Amino acid sequence: MSKNKTIITFFITLLIVQQVHAMVTEGVEEEPHYNVRSVKIDELPFERQKDDRQETINKLLLEFHSSLTTDYIYNLKAIKNYYNTGYEFGDEESNYRSLINWIIYTRSLYALSKLGFEEEGNMLKEELDRAKRHLEVIDAYTDGKDYKSCLLGIWSIVATFDQEERVCLLGALKEGKEVPQDFHLIKFFEDF
Repeated sequence: MSKNKTIITFFITLLIVQQVHAMVTEGVEEEPHYNVRSVKIDELPFERQKDDRQETINKLLLEFHSSLTTDYIYNLKAIKNYYNTGYEFGDEESNYRSLINWIIYTRSLYALSKLGFEEEGNMLKEELDRAKRHLEVIDAYTDGKDYKSCLLGIWSIVATFDQEERVCLLGALKEGKEVPQDFHLIKFFEDF
């Protein structure tokens, strides 16, 4: 693993280590194919360990194009539910937390849709459309907060799936006028 990936991995791990602990008790939606009623993760016939959930998150973040098989369905559904936190922008810490949560959430939706769950595929399309609309009307969502930090937060999310916006965001980050200059995000999106 390159030095840059190691740094990014360390940063991401610090942001989500507390969330993984809380996630083990989140519910899993009913899945007719497996004929499982809604239960808490702890109550599943085969108990999953925190390390197993963390491995799935690492795959979503670092090895996204590697194969996620049906063995990961329970973890992916729990991750999807836990990281569906919405957006909270306005300062650097909130922007990073929202960005990482959004990436994990949308990648879990994508992985589930690739495993044949059509509803998650539709949810992913809705998320991408919603993020794009928010970028277009960012003024209405600042609510007295720092405009540039709010813009940077939502623009970062759009840039994770829209390559043209990623190029524009990188240019703006390097210039430091439209949004605050942020060398961590520059490096993140250059390596993305």
